[in-house]
Amino acid sequence: MSSSPAEKRPLPSILAGPLLRRQEAGRLVLWLVGSRPLKLILRLRHGVENAADDFNDHSLTDQQCQIVAVGRHAFIHLIDLQLEAERPWTPGSITTCW
Repeated sequence: MSSSPAEKRPLPSILAGPLLRRQEAGRLVLWLVGSRPLKLILRLRHGVENAADDFNDHSLTDQQCQIVAVGRHAFIHLIDLQLEAERPWTPGSITTCW
């Protein structure tokens, strides 16, 4: 029996999310589901929307991003990031997670 075209296509790296689970002054908690364990960088924007230099990239460590396998191609990434500077977060301040 031959494989269907859907079986041959690779899955996207991120299947669902990221979902914001908790937001506090010095802490962000997110979840996402990947098709494999991922090394993630969380990009946060502070301040005005169009300021090019107002981004902070956070390379997530194993302590900040715990990975739980729930299937052969499904891995929940539990992200718990403690932030050095306590800043108020507004909608849209989390711009990218990859």
